[in-house]
Amino acid sequence: MRLLHDRLYGAGTGRAFLLGDYLADLPRAVDERIRVEVENLIAGRDPPVVAHGGDEGTTLRVKKIDPNDVLMIRELPTSESRVIDTIPPNGHGIQYLDQASGDWLFVRYERSEGWVHSRYVEREKPPVRKGRRLDNDE
Repeated sequence: MRLLHDRLYGAGTGRAFLLGDYLADLPRAVDERIRVEVENLIAGRDPPVVAHGGDEGTTLRVKKIDPNDVLMIRELPTSESRVIDTIPPNGHGIQYLDQASGDWLFVRYERSEGWVHSRYVEREKPPVRKGRRLDNDE
């Protein structure tokens, strides 16, 4: 970073920047970037649906949608964008497609791909497996 600053603004400016303005702003910037994650960790809450981009193929389910409402899949990551499909309030099996834009996630649900607001989805917990006794031939 220092070398890039030197190249852009002149020799010796990088060191002054790093030890001055950059270092002075670092606590605020770090707090802004990780505060929510630290608060969730301390409170024992689940991490955000997609932390740092998440993993493609993460399975999601709908949350915070009233029983008589639907979650809208939009063409673009804005609430003004055209609705291309909907997901019922008990929808699950929604696949995250490894793209996020602000609070919006690009997903696939059944035969549609589009954007949903992250406020209305959460990671789907895997089903609980039942124990069983194995026969000798299994």
